[in-house]
Amino acid sequence: MDQSWRDPSAAWWAKARRADKHIQDLGSMVLEFERSHPYEVQQEDTELPGEIVYRFRLLRAVPADMLTVVGDALHNIAGAD
Repeated sequence: MDQSWRDPSAAWWAKARRADKHIQDLGSMVLEFERSHPYEVQQEDTELPGEIVYRFRLLRAVPADMLTVVGDALHNIAGAD
């Protein structure tokens, strides 16, 4: 049986640790983004009695840096096999 999965210096462990760091960074980026109130949800009536729809509107684009961190985390997770 291959024991490299137990070796903390193995490349996949390094990629997993890096993915974890990206995910932690993303958490603080998301909090900052949410504090800027980047979206709104509006309740609207419909033509059907008693039916209501909710419209989600993005008021500010998700920052490219945040999207890059998501991509980096996914890349490291996918490569950690």
